[in-house]
Amino acid sequence: MEPTPLVPSSYDVLWVVLTLAALGMLIAGIVRWARVRADSQSVQLGWFLVMLVVPVIGPAAFLAASRTWDRRVRPSLT
Repeated sequence: MEPTPLVPSSYDVLWVVLTLAALGMLIAGIVRWARVRADSQSVQLGWFLVMLVVPVIGPAAFLAASRTWDRRVRPSLT
């Protein structure tokens, strides 16, 4: 890929890093969403939609809000 005089390559690297960070936050939010129990299914569906519609703020808000929710109990392997 040839560097263009209008957009320096450092901006390209910055946008890739920011995109990967946003994608990582979305994946972390969806994994956390799948593991916690909400008060109702509509609340859980609402949070899922917020995470998809608002890419960075949605997962961050969900991760902050879900810290107080109970986690699903996993069966022990022993």
